[in-house]
Formats: sequence, C-alpha cells, structure tokens
Amino acid sequence: MLKQLPLRFLIPTLIMAFCVLVSGLGYLVVRGETASRVVERSQHFVNMELNKLQGLIEFALHNDSRNLMRQIHAGKLSEPDLKHLALVHPSGEIIASTNQQDIGNQWRNSILDQYADTIQQALSQHRSQTRLVEQSNLIEGVIDVCSSDFSIGLRGKSCGFIFYQLDLSIRLKAAISGLFHQTMYIIGAIALGMLMLILTLDLLVNRRLAIIHQVLKQWRKGHRSMRIHADGGDEIAAIGQNIDRLLQKFAEDEQALIYSQRLNEAIIHSANFSMITTDKDGLITSMNTTAQKMLGYRERDLVGNHSPALFHDANEVTIRAQELTEELQQTVNPGFDAFVAKAKMGYVDEHKWTYIRKDGSRVPVRLSVSAIRDNQGGITGFLGVAQDITEQLKAEERLENMAYFDQLTQLPNRTLYHDRLEQAMFQAKRHDTAVAVLFLDLDRFKYVNDTLGHETGDKLLINVADLLCGCIRESDTACRLGGDEFTVILGNLHPATQQQDIGRICDKIIDAISQPMVISGHPIEVGVSIGVAIYPDHGSNITRLNKAADVAMYSAKDAGRGCYYFYSPGLELNLKH
Repeated sequence: MLKQLPLRFLIPTLIMAFCVLVSGLGYLVVRGETASRVVERSQHFVNMELNKLQGLIEFALHNDSRNLMRQIHAGKLSEPDLKHLALVHPSGEIIASTNQQDIGNQWRNSILDQYADTIQQALSQHRSQTRLVEQSNLIEGVIDVCSSDFSIGLRGKSCGFIFYQLDLSIRLKAAISGLFHQTMYIIGAIALGMLMLILTLDLLVNRRLAIIHQVLKQWRKGHRSMRIHADGGDEIAAIGQNIDRLLQKFAEDEQALIYSQRLNEAIIHSANFSMITTDKDGLITSMNTTAQKMLGYRERDLVGNHSPALFHDANEVTIRAQELTEELQQTVNPGFDAFVAKAKMGYVDEHKWTYIRKDGSRVPVRLSVSAIRDNQGGITGFLGVAQDITEQLKAEERLENMAYFDQLTQLPNRTLYHDRLEQAMFQAKRHDTAVAVLFLDLDRFKYVNDTLGHETGDKLLINVADLLCGCIRESDTACRLGGDEFTVILGNLHPATQQQDIGRICDKIIDAISQPMVISGHPIEVGVSIGVAIYPDHGSNITRLNKAADVAMYSAKDAGRGCYYFYSPGLELNLKH
C-alpha cells in the first residue's frame, strides 16, 4: 500500500504519523505525571485550607459564635471541588455540615464516625491529617480546632475538628482536559507543518523528480531524444544533471552497440563459414546465411526446435563418442555431448564431420566447436563454425592421385607399386603363399612413338593399361613404372600351381597386347616381353625381387620378344656374357 503512494505524500505522511505517535505516547506519559502533580497540589491545597479554616474557626470558638462558624462554612460551599465540609464543636456537636442531617448530632453518630482513626490522630497530634482515597478520587483532611476550657484547668483546652473532603476527579478532569487540548494543538500544528512540507516538497522536490521520472519513462519506451533539464544548484539538480549525462552516454553506447551488432551480423551472415549457436542444452539459438544454404534448412525450421544432431550422421556421432570416451577417460554419450565434450573442458574441438542436408545429400565439413561463456566464466551456450571441405578433399585426392598414380594411365606408379608389393609380400609370408612380379616392356613402342608422335604413343600406353587390367584378377595390381615399362603384382599364389597360374596370365597378357589396334586412325601392332620373379624363391626383398624380374624380362627380349621368362640364376650369367 505504502509503495503505491507518491513520495510527496508518503514522506510527510510517515513524518506526521511518527509525530502523532510520539505525541500520543507523550500524552499518555504526561497524563500520569499530571495526575500525580494534581494529587500532590490538591493535598497541599487541602492542608492550606485546613490551616485557614483552623484560624477562623478558633476565632469563632473564642467568641463562642456559632453563627460565625456557620457563615464560614456557608462561604466555602460555593467551591466546586468541595465534596464534604463539617465543623465539629469541642463538645462533639456538629455545628455545620454539607450533610444537613448530621447538623446538631454528635459526630460519633454521623458518617464522620467512619473516619474516627484519622480524626483521633489529628486531635492527639494537634496537626492536620490528609489522605488520598484512590477508589473514589477523594482527598480527606482533618485538623483540630481548640478553645480554652477553664473547667479542666488553667491551661485546659477543649478541641473539636474540621473535616474537609475534596473531590479530586473534578481537578483531574480539568487537568487532563487541558493536557488533551494541548496535545490536539500540537497535533494540529504538526498537521499544518506537514501540509506546508507537502507543498514545499511538491514545489521544490516532487515536481522536479516527476520530470526526471517522466523522462526515464519515455526512455523505456524508446524515446532517446528526451533530455532532463534540471535547474538549480541543489542535490536534485545535480542528480538530474548526472542522470542526463548518463542517458546521453547510454544513447551513444547504444548506438555504438547497435552498429557493432549490425556489423557483426553482416560479417557473420556474409562469412563463407557455417555458424550455428546453441544453448548449453543443445537447442539451436541462431544460424547464419551460409549455414542455411549449406544445410538447406531455413532459420525458423531449426532455431528453438532442434539440436545439431538433426543434420549429423548418427554413426559418426557414435564413433566420435567412443573416441572421446577413450581420449578424455570419461563417459561421453552419443548425441550433443559428442560435439561439446572437449569445449566444456575449455578446449576448441576441431573435427571432420558429415552434414546431412535437408534433401538427404551429404557434405563433408571441418567443424570447430567452442564454449560461449558469461562474465563469471559460466557456460551459456556453444558456437559451431563449419567449413565445407568438399573441394579440399578433392584436392587432397588429386594430390594423393598424383603422388601414387601415373597421371597418363591412372595405374599405380612406382611409389604405390613398392607399397603394394611390400603388403603382398607380408601377406605371403603370413599365409605361406607366393607373390609373382611381372616386368613388362612393350616391343616396337619406340618406333610408334618416333613415327606417329608422342600423342599417339600416349594413347597406345593408355590402351595397353586398359588391356593389362582386363587380363589380371581384381586382387592383382598393374602398375606403370615409366615410359613403356609396366609391372604386375600377382598375390596369393599357391606354390604347387604357381607357375601354371602365372603362365596362364602371361599368355593372356601377350595375346591381348599383340592384337592389332587402331589409334588415331593408325593401325598399330606391338608386342610385349615379360620377366617373372617369384617371392620368396627369387628374392626375399623388393630390391632383389625387382632385379630378378628385370633380368628375366631382358632374357625374354633376347629370346625374340613376345614371350615370358621365369627368373633363374643362369639367366643372369647369360646376360653378363
């Protein structure tokens, strides 16, 4: 309730409520003190009245004038707070009393008898006695009045008394009433002061604060042109001026931030990389234009609805999760964790993935994932930057092809030949089989190349490569070492039938290559000479095996070409001669 009150009302109201509370508490405290002072003063008043009356009554007794005593009594009856006044003659007779029935009676036979103790005390001590009767708010006083009585001696005295009863409630009411009125005057003055304070606050404070509040309210609505014009040299003017400077600085920073955001958005959307952000639970929160083009999804299809797992190959995710489990020595579950497990640990995780487009086609990417953190270092999400590496993989494939394949015939080159032969020899040793190496050299190739040109020669080599591949098994390897030299690796040969198997393939190759060909409109006939070396019979390593096959090939050429020879130590001796 108090929060809904304007300050110009709330502050004076709280001050006034405090002052009224203090005044009320003061009234209650002072009321008790006032009652005590009224009782004290009333007792003093009763004593004074008794002393005055004592002198007057004793004078009347001295003159034995009962009429004077009655006149004195009648003169006191006009006092409003007098409850009871009785004058008793030394003989015990009541001369005058507010209670008419008691006049002329002995005081012992009247209501005064109930005050006998106090009366006897006053008579015996010859001094006034007063007491407070709290139950009835009365002050009772007794004082002796004496006259000479020679009947009992030369200095004898006979004493009567004066009984005085004051109604204290009248005086208390008057005092409390006065105190109450004073309190009301004070509260009224406070109220008037609060009204003046409200007017002063409204004029000097609230109206100016209202201007500041209104400007801030308009700012929240987006009106950045609003300004606070605070005049004066007081604190409110200083506050208004400081807020106005802050607003101007905020507006400048906001414009700079908007420009920066737009610039960042332009950079992100124009970047040639797919950029996707997620929250810490894996839900996609944004994606740039490149990501939309790469995946074939629109932003509204994915943002707030899906995880990146939607466009990843599930098998790749499972395999990656297993790899990370072994690498990080902690369980990484298949799913979003497989993308961000390393990023959560503060690393930038870069890995090759396959994105699956909306149409089902696949695109290889290199994805870099990093964590997005707040000012306290807590993870709020993740950023994935992906690059389409299709062309890169093609280039790598081309480089690999250039490194391991003959660019003219697309057969394995010398490097890949050595690798394949080494693998074949390893398998042969493991399974106790044999490997054959065939060295082939085309007959009459130099004549074709010199007379018909290199272009025709190259086409001839390509044709020979195709024929060669058609003559061997799928598990065998045909290679071009350079020029018109070819090799064939025949693996998984059984020692018992190896020569028959090799001979059959060699005959097939010689027959295929010896057939007439037409290349670029030119009829061409060539032949081939083949040298054969067998592992492990003719060599335990690649160098010795190649040398043996080369010796056998030259022996085939010397034998008239168009044939094949198996290596034997005797062939090497014949070549030397």
